[in-house]
Amino acid sequence: MKKTLILIVALLSMSGALKAQDYRTPEDAQPLVISPVYVSPTADDYFYMMPLEDQMSMIYGSRYRKAYSKQLAGIQLSVMVAPLFITTGLAGLALTLVDGADLPGLSVVFGVTGLIGAGASLGAGIPLWIKGRRELDVMMDDYARRYAPRPNISMGSTSNGFGLALNF
Repeated sequence: MKKTLILIVALLSMSGALKAQDYRTPEDAQPLVISPVYVSPTADDYFYMMPLEDQMSMIYGSRYRKAYSKQLAGIQLSVMVAPLFITTGLAGLALTLVDGADLPGLSVVFGVTGLIGAGASLGAGIPLWIKGRRELDVMMDDYARRYAPRPNISMGSTSNGFGLALNF
């Protein structure tokens, strides 16, 4: 009985403390209601509402698509094809260790070919990946210099009074 009474008193005191932190009054402003007035966006707004990839493709054209394709091909060669070759190469070399293998010479050729293919796909994939990424970075830097809004800091009146405002 004593534990129940202590529990009730603790819950009541905690609920009172939580209620005391609610500073709202009925006179406070209600959340904003979305206005039914529709403002038609301009042509520039449509451009900036597009995904960044579409904007870059429209501005830089085939240069962007080639750089993106290089990067994608490099990623695929390095991340998907090379592990496949490594797995098949190691599997072929592991077959040579199995007793009673029918064609141990063929499994060695299979294993060495797989490892050579892995090296070739990494040797071609990593440079493609890096070159495509660098070209995309150059285009992104140019885009940011030409088209992206520049942040500025100003001192003056703001919606909350007077002070510093960082505008993006």
